[in-house]
Amino acid sequence: MGRQLLSTSEKFSKEQARGMLARYVATLSELGCEPIAYPDLEARVEVNIVHSDTKREVLDHAMWMCEETATLIRSGRWAKAHRWIGMIQALLFDAGVYSISDLKDHNRDIWPAERRNGPGTQAD
Repeated sequence: MGRQLLSTSEKFSKEQARGMLARYVATLSELGCEPIAYPDLEARVEVNIVHSDTKREVLDHAMWMCEETATLIRSGRWAKAHRWIGMIQALLFDAGVYSISDLKDHNRDIWPAERRNGPGTQAD
């Protein structure tokens, strides 16, 4: 596809991580989400995530994780922050907010806004 990478590093910087989290929070805010931790950490989601109530709870949890991850970065807990960003991205993918290709681009600091057309958004 001829994509040009903005960074060739295997790790992303703190600034890039903060930017990713800010964009995810903005996207989740546009979808009407609030930063609320999933109510039962021991529970498994037994229904398909596209079920509206479950999906909302999962995306609220993703937004909560974004805020917590920003705190991890500020406190220098970089390894855990990386893991949490991966989990946030998995939740966003599973909910249909972003494609795997979109998320790969985010890791490379490429943000083609016109490609994001997940639930609650419109294609440009």
